Amino acid sequence: MLDLVEDIARIDNIFTVKQHSILAGMEYFELLPKKDSTVNMAKIWIDKKNLLRKIEILEFTGNINTIEFTDIKVNAPVSDSRFIYKSDGVKDVVER
Repeated sequence: MLDLVEDIARIDNIFTVKQHSILAGMEYFELLPKKDSTVNMAKIWIDKKNLLRKIEILEFTGNINTIEFTDIKVNAPVSDSRFIYKSDGVKDVVER
């Protein structure tokens, strides 16, 4: 599942499309893993703006993991202050 969440562009390497249809105005895909794994099936929903809205992973154990994306902002600016590390005095910073 984490491979899919980290890089949705790799979806063709991981899954084969079992079903493709339109549900509730969104493209819906049922995907089967190409290799044996802990995942039995994945389902994804893509909206009319081609934004990934939901991923559902069905595991061999029967568990279902769902991630829904809401309030999506494409290419929204991110403040540089989010990338400044402030030491807490406990951890060592090691550089190459």
